[in-house]
Amino acid sequence: MPINDATWQRFEQNLERANGLLNLHAYFVQHRRGRPPAPMSDLLRAATVFLHASMEEFFRSLAAQYWPESSGRVLNDIPLVSQGPATKFTLEALAAHRGKTIESVIHESIDAHLQNVSFSTTREVAGLLQGIGVDMQHIVSLFPELQELMDRRHHIVHRADRLDVRARGQHRTKSISVSQVNRWLVVVMLVAARITHQVNRSDWHAAELEVAPDERPNSALGGRAASTSPRRAASRRLHRALQMQASGVPLCPPARDYLSRVNL
Repeated sequence: MPINDATWQRFEQNLERANGLLNLHAYFVQHRRGRPPAPMSDLLRAATVFLHASMEEFFRSLAAQYWPESSGRVLNDIPLVSQGPATKFTLEALAAHRGKTIESVIHESIDAHLQNVSFSTTREVAGLLQGIGVDMQHIVSLFPELQELMDRRHHIVHRADRLDVRARGQHRTKSISVSQVNRWLVVVMLVAARITHQVNRSDWHAAELEVAPDERPNSALGGRAASTSPRRAASRRLHRALQMQASGVPLCPPARDYLSRVNL
């Protein structure tokens, strides 16, 4: 079953928001002489949080689509909707859902559960992907940098990215660079691309074949929409974004080199 069109569209839109923050940072740096003030780096921290949020929403959307069709082992860890964290329930609790189909109760329970699900470790990501049948062979190589993004987002959100101990003359916050955020952007894109390469294998290859040799993307991430199905257009745009070095984002040389060695 291919990934939903809406999942792709939201993922692209969310990445565009992170791109906008990176481009805003680049604009301020370009039009300023000397060393940029420390608060300007908060644009990079905001982009980091958006990247993590984009990744989390992508994973939650996958769960919402594939968990209802999963085995009992996956569903065993999901509580009945409106029953709190308990995974066991009585007939009295079930009676509150009289008139509903089993399918609708399962979907409602999964949707309610996902409201409280976050992905703060690669172990949690692996659990989700394995549960929906994704082969981890080509995903795990990205886990170290993905975990780095997760840890940094946690430090930004829960500690304001401050340094507990700092040397004389050192800023009060942890340093962050465009190259770091660009690398995390590439990792998030690659994780989504490799998952999609498996789940939408036939659509993915068809999308590659349909890209015209003289087609050029515009300044938005992924370029203009094609007159194909939204899902195929989304796969095509993400693939083109990877090959065109993330389109509108001013990638640093290490990120460009990383993308030049991409093997989906």
